[in-house]
Amino acid sequence: MGQLRTFFMRIIEWGWDDAPMRVPIFFGDVPKRDEPLPRFLDEARFAQFMGPWPPSR
Repeated sequence: MGQLRTFFMRIIEWGWDDAPMRVPIFFGDVPKRDEPLPRFLDEARFAQFMGPWPPSR
């Protein structure tokens, strides 16, 4: 969406004949980025999980 908004800004700036009178995309139209998901495993468990197979006892 950001690139599309920039495209409209540029063609208006450059004076294209077919350009709209104003940018038809507002900042509120751009979706917010998702928050990263929490880690399922903490670092110690992850290291244990990714360790050698079969695990040594």
